[in-house]
Amino acid sequence: MLLTLNRLTHPGPNDPLMNNTSAVVGLMSGTSGDGIDVALVHTDGRSLTRTDAAMVVPYRPQTQQAVHQALHNYALASPGSDARVALDVLIAEDYALAVKGLCTAFSVSPDTITLAGFHGQTLFHDPEAGFTDQAGDASRFVNLTGIDTVFDVRGADMKAGGQGAPLAPVYHQALIASVDVPMPAAFLNIGGVSNITWTDTDQLMGFDCGPGNALMDDYLNQQTGLPYDDQGRMAATGTPNETVVSSLLQDPFFSASPPKSLDRQHFKHAVGSCLQQSAPMDLNDTMATLCEFTARSVQLAIKLRSAPPATLIVAGGGQHNTHLVSRMEALLNTTDIVPANEIGLPGDVIEAELMAYLAARHVAGLPTSWPSTTGCAHPVSGGELITASSQR
Repeated sequence: MLLTLNRLTHPGPNDPLMNNTSAVVGLMSGTSGDGIDVALVHTDGRSLTRTDAAMVVPYRPQTQQAVHQALHNYALASPGSDARVALDVLIAEDYALAVKGLCTAFSVSPDTITLAGFHGQTLFHDPEAGFTDQAGDASRFVNLTGIDTVFDVRGADMKAGGQGAPLAPVYHQALIASVDVPMPAAFLNIGGVSNITWTDTDQLMGFDCGPGNALMDDYLNQQTGLPYDDQGRMAATGTPNETVVSSLLQDPFFSASPPKSLDRQHFKHAVGSCLQQSAPMDLNDTMATLCEFTARSVQLAIKLRSAPPATLIVAGGGQHNTHLVSRMEALLNTTDIVPANEIGLPGDVIEAELMAYLAARHVAGLPTSWPSTTGCAHPVSGGELITASSQR
């Protein structure tokens, strides 16, 4: 059955709902590994009121370096190692600094925040093996902030036979219902990987649909030191190698039925092999090829449904890649592609709001994932709660 929030709004300062729900801060680090999305909302796990208090906080240089090393060589930060313990502490400290920065920037008293949703940094995700790993010492975060905190939001789902991802569909569905766009609509988040949520069925449905920004960002950073292709300008001037794109699209992941999820490194070796075996390409052509791969994977995800959506709302870093959006528009020519920021949704911090919402749902004993979103055997309320009082 489809779920809806009782209320999903952006209130005025005197909105009564602000006094009826808890102030919850959500923190999420995406697979780009560059920093932390942090947002404050008022929610009881059912209704949610958005605030203006939201921002993106870069990792400190030493944290970002350690995270990137772990993302590209997981063995360097395997659980229990000295390097991992140090990394967990660095991330917890940066998360605490993000909350402090949010409170300072938006004149929020830390004492008014009653709960935090702490995602941490995903380093490795292998749903077939039933294993996912998010770095970050939640206990350290609680000690630093004094805020009750829900963490390990994926573990219970995987123990119930789920993929542990995506967790966003329940919130994406509410966002779709809160905007005035042609229906049916789907929600596409393009981070390191891409995930999509459908709401035109009698069950909430969501799945990872393929690469997002990670392949493009990683390749460009390796070649030039730049963090990303700004607005896709390099890709827009290049010509994609159709042979490489077609070869990458043969990966069995694309023909698998949902629910399904990906690790950000899933296509890394295949991309490296294809690029080595292809005719030499300049940087712009390679960026165009990787961008086309992401766009075509979204097209394949859309084709898994019997009919395309009238509207596809795009959030995450990918909404800023103008060339990627234009390629999706060309491939999905009957669907209106709408960047979330253009219709009043916080496309860059939606996952932080999601973490706050999931934390409140866990405390309320409400489900955060379903068989139709992750493949779990039954609805699951994911997360573990650490109270500030237990850490004293």
